[in-house]
Amino acid sequence: MRFTYTLNKTGLSSFATTLVLTCSLLTACQPGEEATPAETITFTPASALVGDTITLSGKHFSTDPAKNTVSFEGKEGQVVSATDSILKVIVPDSSASGKISVKSEAGSGISATDFKVFNLYIVGFGETLTPPTAMYWRNGKPTILSSPEWTSATDIAISGKHIYIGGMANFGYSPKALLWKDGQLTQLYNGTEDVFVNSIFVNNNDVYVAGYSYKDKKRTAVYWKNNQVVKLGSESDDDFANAIAVVNNDVYVVGRKNYVGTYWKNGQPVVLKGESTETDAKAIAIVNNDVYIAGSEYIYTSEYQGSQAMYWKNGEPVRLNDAQTTSATSSDIKVVNNDVYVTGLLSKNDQTIAVYWKNGVLVELSDFSRRTRAFGLEVFNNHVYVVGEEWIGGRLFPRLWKDGREINMTHKSISSGTNYSVVIAE
Repeated sequence: MRFTYTLNKTGLSSFATTLVLTCSLLTACQPGEEATPAETITFTPASALVGDTITLSGKHFSTDPAKNTVSFEGKEGQVVSATDSILKVIVPDSSASGKISVKSEAGSGISATDFKVFNLYIVGFGETLTPPTAMYWRNGKPTILSSPEWTSATDIAISGKHIYIGGMANFGYSPKALLWKDGQLTQLYNGTEDVFVNSIFVNNNDVYVAGYSYKDKKRTAVYWKNNQVVKLGSESDDDFANAIAVVNNDVYVVGRKNYVGTYWKNGQPVVLKGESTETDAKAIAIVNNDVYIAGSEYIYTSEYQGSQAMYWKNGEPVRLNDAQTTSATSSDIKVVNNDVYVTGLLSKNDQTIAVYWKNGVLVELSDFSRRTRAFGLEVFNNHVYVVGEEWIGGRLFPRLWKDGREINMTHKSISSGTNYSVVIAE
């Protein structure tokens, strides 16, 4: 007898995906014997991170998880629970987007459409031995980057199968800009100035890295395109670049020019509005031709009063905290389905904690008994991932939060460190 399972796509709203399973017992259908009518099975969501749990819904599963096998392009996922109609399966590490195959006591089959597998990348530095070393995490597993001396990785971009990481090294206490492509190190600048890297972006195989040089107590905003330096400011000014993005061949760089939040579009500076004489722009997101820039405003009367976390949408400021009662700064921004997410820190009574805002609503990632800071941000499948650090006993420790809940990042080879940036990619 032959059983045919048809896993039907139920629509984008449920993120279900079609599987078509044809299952045979030890004996095939005899001539003239009709096959059992097709059953419908779906899985949801249509994409997930490695380590996430997805759901298969259908009929005739074994109620023993061990007797159901689910494979993602040859990598077997762990079935954590099973009924005769529901399987809960963990997306395995090193799996790839593609077909899902299913085997049970009833038979086997393969999906009609591709399931999308995504990976979580985090960069920063880790301390294994002295000195600290640039590194990245992929799905919770650390990789130490090749480096000659003290190094730190500040940002990451994924393009196709390539991993690009920007960072810095101290050569004799003189910071120099670095770029790693798939672990291979390139020094971006060999001049006498100190050079710092804050951001990296890849567009159509062109690699953009933004930062600043420092000489004679002056900073100059710069970026590199394919290792060729472009200076945005003059040596008479004091300015620096914090982030870079490229959309429709337009190059956007955000930072600060003479203590005022600024962005450059194709090299032309645009000053951002603020009530204070001192502002800063930290991150940029461009969605549907709208330009969102995260930054901060520093409030002074006769003396420093505090800071205001904010973002600009097309140049118009949106403030996120009341600087009269608390101080806050912002560090990253993402816009997903018209929702605006901003990470940063909140200060009260000389203590700081990591936070993020969703559409202006504050989410605290720790209480004020801890000293935490948030830097990078990603949003995936309605989940919010924030990376940062915690200061404990004079040392920094890397931190990751998912939807406000801290995720353990301990590893026997990493004793301490910091997470600066996060990206999610296939």
